[in-house]
Amino acid sequence: MLRDTLFIAGFGILFYLGIATIIADASIIGAYGATFALSNVYIFGYVAYTYLLLLMVPLFYWYKYDGGVHRRLEMSGIFALLFLALLFFQAMVVEGSYRGALIGAVVDFLSIYIGAFGLWILWLMMVTVSVVLVMEQSLSEL
Repeated sequence: MLRDTLFIAGFGILFYLGIATIIADASIIGAYGATFALSNVYIFGYVAYTYLLLLMVPLFYWYKYDGGVHRRLEMSGIFALLFLALLFFQAMVVEGSYRGALIGAVVDFLSIYIGAFGLWILWLMMVTVSVVLVMEQSLSEL
């Protein structure tokens, strides 16, 4: 019962915040939704328009499948690394206000020390590690 309630509440919150980010008009979504949308786009850039709605997939996975807590935390960490790699890629490719302030600052800081080539190698390592771990987990379940 509590699990169902948490799933419905989480789904509703993610849906509201995702739609608020897309619409971003205070007359339609409310003052809180408009403020959240501006902050969300400032922090995450283009990714802000999709990640909240895409978070519904892992939420459903956590709700539907009974597995060990260790397995759930492991997959959460892997997908967090993949999300970080996506933000990292966006910060390296996009210029301007849709770059994302959060990872954009990290990329600017690291580019001083490791350069553009080092940033691409770091991104490639993040993607490779997360994809290999996801594939390893998926293949071991078969």
